[in-house]
Amino acid sequence: MSLVTIIIICSTLFSSCQEQKMEEKFDWSGTLSAPQEYPIEVYKGSLKTSDFTQHFKNWGIINTGWGNQGGTMIVGPDKKAVPATLEISWLSFAENKFYEGKFDLPKEKLTALFKQGFIDPITKEKETYKNIVIGLAPKGTVVVWLLSTGIQTQVARFKAHETQIDIESVSSDDRYMFDKSYAASVLADPMIIRPEIKEKLNAEGYPSATIYEAYEKKYSWSPKLELPNEQATFFAFETCNGEKEFSGSADNFKNSNRAVPYLFFINWKDNTGQKFTAWLALTKDENYWKKYKNGGISKLPLDFEKSEIKSVFEEKLDTKSASEIIARVNNENTDVSLVIKQNGKEILLKDVVKVIGKN
Repeated sequence: MSLVTIIIICSTLFSSCQEQKMEEKFDWSGTLSAPQEYPIEVYKGSLKTSDFTQHFKNWGIINTGWGNQGGTMIVGPDKKAVPATLEISWLSFAENKFYEGKFDLPKEKLTALFKQGFIDPITKEKETYKNIVIGLAPKGTVVVWLLSTGIQTQVARFKAHETQIDIESVSSDDRYMFDKSYAASVLADPMIIRPEIKEKLNAEGYPSATIYEAYEKKYSWSPKLELPNEQATFFAFETCNGEKEFSGSADNFKNSNRAVPYLFFINWKDNTGQKFTAWLALTKDENYWKKYKNGGISKLPLDFEKSEIKSVFEEKLDTKSASEIIARVNNENTDVSLVIKQNGKEILLKDVVKVIGKN
């Protein structure tokens, strides 16, 4: 081997080592998500970095609600490089099908979001994301979000393909997933498919398998808060594509392309310092907050596919014009109405389930 060849090899190795050494690392862990009506179980899956792999095997059955994390598992070093690839294979119980795919993740976008972080409106300190959420929906839909308390941002979307797995290649520990009766037993389990979900499915059937693709559609809108003489201290909302935003004031939200929202949460105080809170869910389900508020986790309403706000965005608004969704507090601080305003016209939303009170 010539001296020149040795120098080139050493130079290449040095550059590679330097690149790995300089790779930025963050404190994150991966987790899974799936719709309430469409439970899934991962057969094999992992997030891979240059020096670490997080596996999703043996995570059990997931149907926490679209965008909601299915638990976390603290593994590996405290700080890890941004994952470069996602490999995933899962069983969709309602469809009784397996899907699989290998995807290159947008490392530059992930790194930029981790570095940028956000200002926590309560502590006023800079924070960053803590979880990478992998959402698995019907028809092989795969969505990747970054999550921290109060904020969730979509970073990628992929399409897995339906697959047939050779049972002879499956280990004895995993063969239960391929038993013909397994999917039926999971869908019949009231601890997995809760009674209110089963009731809806029996009455209306499953929502369209493509609905989670339709929920991706975005419109130009921004939230706004109208108070009599009070001061806002916190404003948050969640959208049907699994994203979440929050701020210390609605004035901080810029007009942007966003999916249709299903929930608003507002804190404000009056001139005496008395604090008030409002939880607003865009659904006809009067029991929505009884189901979810005490658990601390909001979920996409089961009737959202046919919700009033979804039809307003799709049928009554000009898609070429920006709009505002106004949360309007009355003078007595006892009620909050939601109004969509566009081009000088207002539409009052009627299907809003509210919890309002002093804090």
